Amino acid sequence: MPWLAVAYAGLGRQQEAQALMREYLATNQRFTVTVWKRYHPFGNGVLASQRARIAEKLHLLGVPEDRVKTGLMRLVP
Repeated sequence: MPWLAVAYAGLGRQQEAQALMREYLATNQRFTVTVWKRYHPFGNGVLASQRARIAEKLHLLGVPEDRVKTGLMRLVP
C-alpha cells in the first residue's frame, strides 16, 4: 500500500495518496523513511535518483524519518 500511495503522489493525486499512507501507518507503526532506506539502499546512478524521489514522496506523505524512542523518565528533585 505505501507504493500505491507513492505512485498516487507522483501522479498528483495527493488526497488519495495521503489517505492510503495514513491507513498504512495506522497498522504499520514501525514504518519510517529510515527503515525503508535500510532495506532499499540508494546504490548509484539512476537507481539512486529514483530512490531519492521515493524517499521525498514518503516525507511529503507524512512518513516519519525515524521513530523517537520514548520511555519512562525519572524526575530528580
